[in-house]
Amino acid sequence: MRKFLIPVPEKFKAKFSSNLVSAFIVVLLTLVLFSCGGEEKKSETKKVLEPQEPQKNEYGLVVDSLIEHSGVVLKHQNFSDILLPFGVSYKQIIELEKLSKPKFDMRKIRPQHFYAAYVTKDSLNKLQYFVYEIDNIN
Repeated sequence: MRKFLIPVPEKFKAKFSSNLVSAFIVVLLTLVLFSCGGEEKKSETKKVLEPQEPQKNEYGLVVDSLIEHSGVVLKHQNFSDILLPFGVSYKQIIELEKLSKPKFDMRKIRPQHFYAAYVTKDSLNKLQYFVYEIDNIN
C-alpha cells in the first residue's frame, strides 16, 4: 500500500496548530456544557418504581418463591400417604392432623378430590403449605 504525504510549510504549522487547539477547546467546552445540561433532564425523567404487591394464587397464598405439586387423592390414599413424599415425618403429620381437626378432620379425605402441596425451591424441598379441596366450593 502506498502512502501519500503532503509536507506542510513551516509558516502554516503555527496557524494550523493554533487553529487545532482552538477547535479542540471549542469542542471540549461544548461537550462539557451539553453534558451538564443532560444530567438535569435525566434526574427529572427518573421514575420511582414502587414495590409491587406479590401476586397471590387461587387459594390466596403468595407462592412466587415456592414450587407447586398438585394432584388428585387416589383410592385408599390417606393424609400421611400424600405428605410422606414431601419429607414430612409421622410425628409432624400427627401434629398437623390435630391442628386441622377443628376445621376439617383429615380422616375424611376422599378419592378424586384435588390437593396442592407447596415446597421451597431450595435443595431441601421443605413443605410450606398443603391445600385440600373439600369440594368445588370449599
